[in-house]
Amino acid sequence: MTGIQSFSPSQEVTTLEPLTYHLLEMLAIVLIGAALTYTFGRMIGDTRQGWAVLAVAGSLAAKKRVPVSDGTMPTHGPIVEHIMLWSAP
Repeated sequence: MTGIQSFSPSQEVTTLEPLTYHLLEMLAIVLIGAALTYTFGRMIGDTRQGWAVLAVAGSLAAKKRVPVSDGTMPTHGPIVEHIMLWSAP
């Protein structure tokens, strides 16, 4: 887009490259999640609990990215569901 053109609401205003846009989007996802857990900690009066919630969420997200192998336990499937359902008091 060069020169002066008429503006239409359907046109993109930003000229970000796809890589830049995706990096900004990933950064926003991480920062919004951290801000919400920190706000939770402030609301209940103990920011350490907010950071603990963020740590748990981060560890669960990291676990999801690791493929299941011989050294890891699967967290889904009929056997695990049976164990989780029948081991509850």
